[in-house]
Amino acid sequence: MSDSSDWGVPGTGPEIYERVFVPAMLGPWAKRGLTIAGPQPGEQVLDVACGTGALTRLLARAVGSGGHVFGLDLNPDMLAVARRLPVNQVDWRDGSAGALPFEDAAPAPCRSRMNPSMSFAAPLG
Repeated sequence: MSDSSDWGVPGTGPEIYERVFVPAMLGPWAKRGLTIAGPQPGEQVLDVACGTGALTRLLARAVGSGGHVFGLDLNPDMLAVARRLPVNQVDWRDGSAGALPFEDAAPAPCRSRMNPSMSFAAPLG
């Protein structure tokens, strides 16, 4: 783990993000996003711009063992932190919403952590 040269807080940017900003600010946003998304048990859900997975982890709990969640982010360092956290039925994907890394179509419903209004009713291809 390296030190942040800007603030003297130990860790990489994504580690600091998960350890400091998720509990302080993004965790409450994730809970609100979960309410807006309204995932149902057994669903497959795509979390666009998932970061370190604050909302993704909540979505995984909500869909339960019969469901599956895909966490999509452009930043491989954020996904590296997400992959180290304990969570079931999440498939972390490197990629962009503009070029989804799925063979056929993205699962529906799709949600964006930073913009809960960015939801897609039908699969994206």
